[in-house]
Amino acid sequence: MARPESRRGGRVTPKGTRTDAGPRRPSTNDRHRPPLDDLGRRELEMLVADVEYCIDSHDDADLLQTEIAVSCTIGLHTTSNWNPNGVRAQVALAHAEALGTPAGLVIAAGMAVYGPAAARKRAGQVLERMRADGVAEAEWVLALGVVEPISAIRIRDEWDEHWSLVVNFVRPDGSTHDLHVGMHAFGWGMAHDLAVTTTAEMTARFEDAGLIAEAISLETARELLTSSLGHLDEAITDWWDNDHDLDADVDLRMLVGQRIDTLPSLDRRRGGDADDADATEHLADVVRGFVALPVPLGERNEHLANLVVAATMFSQACRDPDVLRWTPPRIEAFIEHFLPLWQQDDDHDGVDPFDEFGEPGDAFEFDEERLATVESAVPRWLRYAAEHRGDDAEVLEANLAAARSSLRGLRVKVTGSSVPRTAPKMRWT
Repeated sequence: MARPESRRGGRVTPKGTRTDAGPRRPSTNDRHRPPLDDLGRRELEMLVADVEYCIDSHDDADLLQTEIAVSCTIGLHTTSNWNPNGVRAQVALAHAEALGTPAGLVIAAGMAVYGPAAARKRAGQVLERMRADGVAEAEWVLALGVVEPISAIRIRDEWDEHWSLVVNFVRPDGSTHDLHVGMHAFGWGMAHDLAVTTTAEMTARFEDAGLIAEAISLETARELLTSSLGHLDEAITDWWDNDHDLDADVDLRMLVGQRIDTLPSLDRRRGGDADDADATEHLADVVRGFVALPVPLGERNEHLANLVVAATMFSQACRDPDVLRWTPPRIEAFIEHFLPLWQQDDDHDGVDPFDEFGEPGDAFEFDEERLATVESAVPRWLRYAAEHRGDDAEVLEANLAAARSSLRGLRVKVTGSSVPRTAPKMRWT
C-alpha cells in the first residue's frame, strides 16, 4: 500500500464513534510540552493530517488497509531504532493529548499498538486519559492489532537458499490474513518483500510457484523473523537518505513488527560466546586446510589469498553462514555479483552484498592474472568444500556446472570476451 498522503483540510469525524467529544479538561502535560523548532512543528502537522486521512478513508470492510495506513503513519513520523527522522514518541503523544480530537486519539492508539516498544505503555496511558475525557473514538480503533497467530510455514527453493516465512492470523470475528517476510539469502537473512494480505491473496501468490512449503512452529517463526527484521532495521538506518528502494518495506515495518510481537518466544538456552568461538575456529580450520593444498601453476598466491578471504567474507554475509555450503544460486551470487566488487582493505569492509556489478569498469583490479587464478581456484575450492562437507556427487556436479557458467559470464563482463587475452604468467620457482 502506498504511504498515506497528507491531506490538508478540516478534521473529519470518524464513522461509528462510541461517544461525542466533550469538553477537554487541561492536562498537566500541557505545561511540560518541550518547545519545537519549525521542522518539528511541521512534522507534527503532517502526522495529524495523515492520521485524519486514515480516518477519512477507513472502510469498515477492510480493516487491514486501515491498519497498514495507521501503522505506516506512526512509523514515518516518529523516531525509532530504524527511523532517525520524525519527532520523538513522547512529543507526538503530548501533542496528541493536547489536541483532544479523534485524530489525536488515533495517534495515541496507534502508538500503543504499533509504536516503539519503549513508548507503548505511555501511549496506552494517554489513550485511556483521552477516553476518560470523552474524546470521540471510532469502533474500528478498538480492533487495531487485535489478532491471534494460528500457524507458520517456511517456503523455500530447491537449494534451500531463498526463504520466505508466512504466518497466518485470525481476528475475533473469524477473518484471517497472512504476514509474508522474505529472507535475503545473501544479505544476512535480512527481511525484504514484506506483505500483509488476505489469506486468499497469499495463497494465490505461491500457487504453482514450484516452491517447497514446510510447517514450522510459531516460536521458530518469531526467532527467525526477529533476527531478519533486525537486519532490515540496520539497512533502513544506513540507507535512509540514499536511493535504495525500501519504500514498501518501510511502509509495513511497524505493522510487521507488531504482528511478530504477538508470536510466542522460544524458551531455550543459547551457547552465546561459546558458539561464536566454535564457529570462528571452524572457519579457521577450513581456511588452513585449503591453503595448505598444493597450488597449481598459473595461480598467484596474492590472488588466491584474496579469493579465499572473499569467499569467507561472502559466506558470513549469507543467511546460512557455513563457509563449506555452496549451491548454484550461492555460487552465481558470489562470482557474478560479489567477487568483481570485492576489495580486501585494511579493515576488511570489502563490498556490501547488495551492491550491483554493472559495467566492466566497476570491477576492482580484475586483470588477466586474477581472472586466471579465480578460474582455476574456484573449482578447487568447491571440490574441497564438498569433500569436507560430505556432499554427494550430484551436488558437486551441479555446483561445478554453475561455476563454469558464472566464471564464463564473469570473464565476459570484465573483459568483453570469453577467451583469455594472454596466457597467464607461470611461476617456475
